[in-house]
Amino acid sequence: MSVPHARTPPELSDPRIRDGWGPRRDDFVGDEDRPRALLRAHTVGCAHARGSGRPTGRVRTHDCRREGWRSRPRPHPDVVERDAHTRCRETRGGADVTLGDLVTVIVVSYNHEDYISQCLESIESQTVRPHRVIVLDDRSSDSSVRMAEQFAESSDLSVTVVPHRFNVGLCRTLNEALDMVETKYYAYLSADDYMMPTRLERQLELFESLPDDHAVVYCDAWREDGNGERLPERFSESYGWPPRADRVGDVFLTVLESPWIPAPSAMVRTDYVKRIGGYDPQIFFEDLDMWARLGARWKFESIDEPLVVFRELESSLGHQEFESGNPRFLDALTRVLLNAEGLRPEHDARIRARLWELLMRSWKAGMPMRGRAAVAKRLAPHTGYRTSPLYAAMMGVGLPHPSRVTSRPRKPRG
Repeated sequence: MSVPHARTPPELSDPRIRDGWGPRRDDFVGDEDRPRALLRAHTVGCAHARGSGRPTGRVRTHDCRREGWRSRPRPHPDVVERDAHTRCRETRGGADVTLGDLVTVIVVSYNHEDYISQCLESIESQTVRPHRVIVLDDRSSDSSVRMAEQFAESSDLSVTVVPHRFNVGLCRTLNEALDMVETKYYAYLSADDYMMPTRLERQLELFESLPDDHAVVYCDAWREDGNGERLPERFSESYGWPPRADRVGDVFLTVLESPWIPAPSAMVRTDYVKRIGGYDPQIFFEDLDMWARLGARWKFESIDEPLVVFRELESSLGHQEFESGNPRFLDALTRVLLNAEGLRPEHDARIRARLWELLMRSWKAGMPMRGRAAVAKRLAPHTGYRTSPLYAAMMGVGLPHPSRVTSRPRKPRG
């Protein structure tokens, strides 16, 4: 799964815009007050409303000219939408609510022209069809946007396409999508992944049977390479799923160990994600931090069958960034653990021990310590090692780890 590297352009130097605090579409009174260069939206008429008898739903394209301008599309009062079981319901005042009305599917694309059609068609082929599909493209240089817009025009699903003018990164993109979600649940997947036909139906039925203390329902995943060849091991086998007792219910500590939940397999309760503040834009991958913060307060449940297909591309940035010695990965994992510290005080000792281990790995590798030194000094008294305060002080002044210091032979005198 591709994870684009975010490059913040000069136009986004204002933190209110860069961090998504800019004005929203709802702040404007009428069309004449909207900056047309920044936002465009259109609604395609419904064939059912015109008397053809075939419900087509609404299609919108939102051009995100600045990150931070978020769209909250409002349905036209006369639009009739197609629901999960091909019956029509009115968008206002309708009492006929189906499983499909409960979920929005978010698709994030970045140079996925070879795969996005299969992804979108798998959503259209669901036995329970979603209330809405939101496609966000993070400044692809290929034809991904054009292909998404063509799908939106031809599909009878309600599809919103959001092309970015700048690459803003995965977590900021997901926060933008989250602000547009109005359903009880949402499912997110990258445009190079796709779903099996019963995925939404199976997860929605399970979610609706669970008490409200559950935040996530996930499943296993098939794995495919870039050529569409099925890889021999399922995700659970390749990434080593823990015993079931450790990965359902309270999973807080388990999710901090490794990324064993397939990101495209998760269906999440929307309100709970919004309560914890959405995705952390300072982290280049989305799932581990989100699972930890959700797992600190709510439970997880699993369907131990592969209902999605996870694409593993060797050339993708995400595949390269998750190397254990990659400085960017170590920085991000450190932030994940710092975010988790204090959420469940009874587990802070284990989290601090893991943080100290990460800091030592970074220091031994000769990485610039930057902000790590302050964290090391704070953690040193809690590690239980007598040498910890000394090591923390050495990190603070930039001294190399003793294992990296080699003795040089002295030059002979005279």
